[in-house]
Amino acid sequence: MARYDDDAGSGLPWFLFGIGLGAALGLLLAPQTGAETRRALGKRARKLRDLAEDQFEEVVRQGRGKARDLRRALAEAEDAEALGDDGDEAEPDAPRPSRAREELERRLAAARARRRGARTATEGAGPADEDAGA
Repeated sequence: MARYDDDAGSGLPWFLFGIGLGAALGLLLAPQTGAETRRALGKRARKLRDLAEDQFEEVVRQGRGKARDLRRALAEAEDAEALGDDGDEAEPDAPRPSRAREELERRLAAARARRRGARTATEGAGPADEDAGA
């Protein structure tokens, strides 16, 4: 049976487990008293908590800035659409986005009509050609 070897990253949890186990054993075997170790751990935990809070606040601040920028861009786009200004000045007689669907439906109907006309012309000539060839 073939072995599935596409398990990239599956060693990471074991690596992290090993780091945690090593840290725990290091704390247990440290040449400090229990009170000193607890104090050091508490200080490190507070620093880690403060760092996490700072990082969280930074992410929230950036997220709010991005949301504000997106709302501003959306409002500008809505204003431009309401005014009929699509920002493109290349072709003044180009179809507007509000009429794009109507234009596509018109083109689709014309293409269908051409296809039906070509099919009926081919079907009408088909049996006569078969009789002549036979």
